[in-house]
Amino acid sequence: MNKRIIDVYYDVVAMTLRDSTGAPIVKNARPYIMYRELPLLRIRLVKDDQNTKFTDFDGTETFSASIDRDWNHQSLPMIKSANDSINVAGDWEGDANPSIAEGQITVRLDAGTSTYKTAVGVIQEVANCTFELQTLEAGTGDLIGTFQFIFRCFNLLDDDRAIPPVPLNNYYTKTQSDARYTLKGASIGYEFVTNASGDKGTSILNENGVVVGTFWPEGV
Repeated sequence: MNKRIIDVYYDVVAMTLRDSTGAPIVKNARPYIMYRELPLLRIRLVKDDQNTKFTDFDGTETFSASIDRDWNHQSLPMIKSANDSINVAGDWEGDANPSIAEGQITVRLDAGTSTYKTAVGVIQEVANCTFELQTLEAGTGDLIGTFQFIFRCFNLLDDDRAIPPVPLNNYYTKTQSDARYTLKGASIGYEFVTNASGDKGTSILNENGVVVGTFWPEGV
């Protein structure tokens, strides 16, 4: 199974996330990540509600991405993706290369960090998390663009990391199961029967499964 793809449209003018039709997204449609997950985020930078491509970059820029719950520069962000994890060849649709000049940005995210684990602690969701993409000018490293949007960060119930054992091949086919049920009826010494008139009775069987007597209670 491939890692999960997170597709977003970000309007750099309105500073909002949009869906594929250009409408602002609702809360339940916001991008999210789970603790320990390693998804691929694919961002389409647009500039209006028609999802017109943002084409102001010349394609030489470098990037840095992060997700965090606060704005404390003295602590590491929950998730940090350096330039070597951004716009990696083959990460766009159909294994194509993302095109910065076309407003296409891909970010490989890693939520298996100690800072993420500390932040999520014993709660289901970390509140007020923000994704930030910083754009740096080639050659100078000057910050020339910043894009921020809400990103939901969730916890796991189980952090055991143990790989479940391979199930033993001890399941019965339908034929085997039917046979076992028949034998079970014989082994306990009786079976329920119905005659041609619809009367219900009980047959007594010996240890070999042979009927030795049948009883037809009145009113059954």
